[in-house]
Amino acid sequence: TISLLTCIASFITRSPDSSFWELEPSLFFEYPLSDNDFRKETASSDNLTYKWQCVELVFKFLILFETKLWFETLFLFFLTAHLFAQCWQSVTTAHSFTVGIKSDGTLWTWGNGLNVPTQIGVDTNWSKVDAGGLHVLAIKTDGTLWAWGSNSYGQVGDGTTTQRNTPVQIGSSNDWQSVSGGGYFSLAIKTNGTLWAWGDNVFKQLGDGTNVNKLSPVQIGTDTNWQSVSNGYYHSVTLKTNGTLWTWGKNDSGELGDGTYSLKSVPTQVGTATNWQSISAGYSHTLAKKNDGTVWNWGQNAYYQLGDGSPGDKIVPTQIGSATDWQSIGAADFHNFLIKMHCKWNLNLDTLL
Repeated sequence: TISLLTCIASFITRSPDSSFWELEPSLFFEYPLSDNDFRKETASSDNLTYKWQCVELVFKFLILFETKLWFETLFLFFLTAHLFAQCWQSVTTAHSFTVGIKSDGTLWTWGNGLNVPTQIGVDTNWSKVDAGGLHVLAIKTDGTLWAWGSNSYGQVGDGTTTQRNTPVQIGSSNDWQSVSGGGYFSLAIKTNGTLWAWGDNVFKQLGDGTNVNKLSPVQIGTDTNWQSVSNGYYHSVTLKTNGTLWTWGKNDSGELGDGTYSLKSVPTQVGTATNWQSISAGYSHTLAKKNDGTVWNWGQNAYYQLGDGSPGDKIVPTQIGSATDWQSIGAADFHNFLIKMHCKWNLNLDTLL
């Protein structure tokens, strides 16, 4: 018997559209039984980011072997062609719209008046995408940075405050590695490990020591070991390659986790731990996971989004329970999701064959 099938059945937990979850650090997969994709989901700031991987082929392959259908080879051939034609590589959602990249590198959007996915342009080299409040940031496979949408605070980064209805290239650099959209601001990391920010800075969330909006990317400090970034609505959270955690910006609810309610205008280290692994910022709270599998939360708790069972904001990282097997984390505006992985695969191909 294929233990995988038993495992799948045990994870059908999300009624009414039952789903199967599989995990890896800082990400999780969801298999909606009504769709043909696996979904890998993370959250950043007030939006959820999804990455889709077509691994259903493996699942159906195993089912074919289990039921010993004679036409398995022919079926797999056509199934493979079908899946690769419709795979999504990544998807990001904002308040009222969604943007996604297909496996062929094309860019699509829907929502806010568009009822079905509609392709943006004809380019086939889109690599990464993330949405802020009302703007979108994307990186192409050549390392160039593009943005569009609302630009009242310069969050697009093209040096103006003019709304952009189509993607415009930001500068001429081709070494952008990752991006994160906040409420009305943007942060990005280059391949050399430097950190850049632009847009709204009223709560000093850009981290440059001022409260002046920036209309184009400006480097934050001189460090070259920034690894990942996640933006809340008005605060920023980052990890360095040495496992340290840094925050800055608005701090009315303790979302920076430094033990105060004081706003910070430059990156400020949170504690002394060097084993932080992944981060996700909500509207006014922050969620993080250490490499020992523990999960920590702090900031606003008006809706019990910190998950510690007690009311009141937390101004320092507070561990959620005592579990050490958390695999994936994600923070949305006022709620979190945490996923464990207890399923073990025990597939004996010799027996199958």
